[in-house]
Amino acid sequence: MRVQVHGVQLPGRRFECFEGVQVGMGVGKDIVGLVGGDADDAHWETAVRVRQLDEGGYDFTGPAVAGRRGDRSVKLAWLDGNGELFRAAKLRLDRVPAATVTKALKDDEALVATVRLTDARGGPTCASVPEPLISWTTAP
Repeated sequence: MRVQVHGVQLPGRRFECFEGVQVGMGVGKDIVGLVGGDADDAHWETAVRVRQLDEGGYDFTGPAVAGRRGDRSVKLAWLDGNGELFRAAKLRLDRVPAATVTKALKDDEALVATVRLTDARGGPTCASVPEPLISWTTAP
């Protein structure tokens, strides 16, 4: 399955003492697809393997999937202009509604996360992204 991340409402290139703010997707130990914090929006895509669990729900694995079963996520990393990590955001795959995953698998569609990348205080969204800042849908 493909997982697409569409980042909207980016926070800008400056945050507190950080200049040249940029965001990318974590793939293993690498950060790929860097986008400036002042971009209109950002897009990333990754392949994810999905396995239905005996007890219901799904488990996800792949190069861009981090964490243990039950706590899997795709991560976005915030870097400063020197390429130093200063924040990270977890897009929790275990919080995707099972019906949305089922639809994506059945219809051979992508699982799409739309994420607001600016938090309530105007900074880069970080930690486990809460539902008001993320929505999951499917797309062909």
